[in-house]
Amino acid sequence: MKRFVPIVVFLAVLAPALMFAQDRQTRESRMLQQAGLTGSQITQITDLQNALRNTIRQDFAYLRLLRAQIDVALLPANPDMQKVNDLVDQSATRRADMQKALIAARVQLRTIVGESNVPRIEQLLHQSWRGDRNARPRQRSMPGPGSIGRQKPGSPGSVQ
Repeated sequence: MKRFVPIVVFLAVLAPALMFAQDRQTRESRMLQQAGLTGSQITQITDLQNALRNTIRQDFAYLRLLRAQIDVALLPANPDMQKVNDLVDQSATRRADMQKALIAARVQLRTIVGESNVPRIEQLLHQSWRGDRNARPRQRSMPGPGSIGRQKPGSPGSVQ
């Protein structure tokens, strides 16, 4: 009996997360079916979404890393500008790659659903995405010690 307790606890913790993810996918699938897409098209669109989401998530993580490296490189009194310029170039290249990935995804969507259906499908996908974002309000954290002077003039907490 003691061997089954960790399994039961694991499933109890994991089940709500899996149900939430499944609910979002079924809601999107239902919306796309109502738009007149076939099961094959819906599968291709969800695969495209998942691949794009993972790519963009990794790219943003890498951009945050590059930004931190730039900040560290600028700390010395006489920073190595060649290193800083190389990091900035890497950041620009990564942003260009992200833009290319977004454009390629849009072209793939166009080939999956056809030119005439693209605006309607994009609208449905954006509504689904906005609905998920609005369901989980973001918590705002207090500004850190170094961010007080960087706030916009007139905003709460700004130094005048």
